[in-house]
Amino acid sequence: MSTSTKAIKAKTPKTKSTKKAINVTTKKLFPYSGSKHKYRAQLQNVVSKLNVKKVSTYIEPFAGSLGSFFHIIEMIEADKIILNDINRKMTNIYQQIQDNPKQVAHAYSKLEDMFQSFLPDGYKTTVPKDKRHLMIDARDFYHSVRDYINDADFTANHAAAMVFVLNHNFNGLYNESKKGRFNGSFNWNAKRINYADMSTLIQQIHEILTTKNVEIYTMDVFELLHQFNDPDTFIYLDPPYIDNTIKYVADGFDLSLHNQMKLVQMTNKYNYVMYSNHHHEAFASFFGDYVNFYRTNKISKNSKKPAEIMAYKINKLSEAVNNADFQQAKVPSAQFTHPMLDSLMDTEQKPANKSIPKSINPSDFTA
Repeated sequence: MSTSTKAIKAKTPKTKSTKKAINVTTKKLFPYSGSKHKYRAQLQNVVSKLNVKKVSTYIEPFAGSLGSFFHIIEMIEADKIILNDINRKMTNIYQQIQDNPKQVAHAYSKLEDMFQSFLPDGYKTTVPKDKRHLMIDARDFYHSVRDYINDADFTANHAAAMVFVLNHNFNGLYNESKKGRFNGSFNWNAKRINYADMSTLIQQIHEILTTKNVEIYTMDVFELLHQFNDPDTFIYLDPPYIDNTIKYVADGFDLSLHNQMKLVQMTNKYNYVMYSNHHHEAFASFFGDYVNFYRTNKISKNSKKPAEIMAYKINKLSEAVNNADFQQAKVPSAQFTHPMLDSLMDTEQKPANKSIPKSINPSDFTA
């Protein structure tokens, strides 16, 4: 239950909408490490090589920030779309935008408004180290919201808090401790994010998720694939890469080459397969067809640009296969039952366990 506290009156920032129309394919809702959002050309080039326009099912088991999804669905029509991620903090964002877009946008604007009231005048980007004492209140507020997403229930408020934290953490890095708590550090950036643009993006994502028969899951990838056996399926696998040192989720996907190969072998039951990772001859050999591309490596301290592989394969199947033909990984399920909340913002939210600075608590961000 929320405790009654005195709310701080925030300054009203200048947030005029940009003149250029924004779109989910050109502007991200938040930065996210490993996202393919800016690789639209590479993704669509590979999709075109599969020569497919319509399928019964599209599956993305590692949906992440949906950066790839928005580009791929421009080229493919699917009767049903399955978006999955093992991280419930992420899937809750999309579930709530699908069900409660106005509540998410409203709660986000409240958080952003309060944050901007703590920003120092005269700075619009990263604040120099010798001036960071001017950002202490903003940093403490960020930590408050970070604590909130680690402790609160999965509601529209939680989704808004996640969008806020991902917009203000360092390099869009999502990282969890061994206890499963998000611990991404503050980015010390004084950029004022435009409310109107964010609201527009949330509404656009809502329309996509509600008009394209999208189902959202939070499951282990192997158990997810054992549920869907229609050969007329397009699947895009973009797992955490091998040799990656970032722990996206405390009990997440095993990054070993053995586990990656076990996963791609399961895709033999689908007609159209795409796969991304660091380039490895095992992946190149399995798929046969692939393209390589390079990007700035923000995750590793190594300044080299490792080659990434975007592999693809067509399996000409007419009938569903038996799952017994594929080895099932013994990984516990973490299935997420989709909540349908009629008036979420009118209900009391579970507060974070840790204290909120400046006499702020989650109830300050509700309608």
